[in-house]
Amino acid sequence: MIDLKPCPFCGGKAKVRISESNSIRATRKLINGEWYLFASLYVGCEKCGARTADYQIRTKKNPLDIKTPASEAWNMRITDEMEDVLEL
Repeated sequence: MIDLKPCPFCGGKAKVRISESNSIRATRKLINGEWYLFASLYVGCEKCGARTADYQIRTKKNPLDIKTPASEAWNMRITDEMEDVLEL
């Protein structure tokens, strides 16, 4: 399972979720003899509701247990070096 950082706004617990609001629902497709899951994922805070954008993925693994663009976006934080650049 992927380690998610706490919410940057309230410190709440984050969770990977499959988006149901997107027109692309989670579907399985057989491609070249292998099954793939196509889904739209986001990471959201269970406490305050903050969330990432939806990210489209294709995988053979459980998307809730692997690193995805949604989990990478959630875990990104501004570092001290980035703050120095932003102040310029």
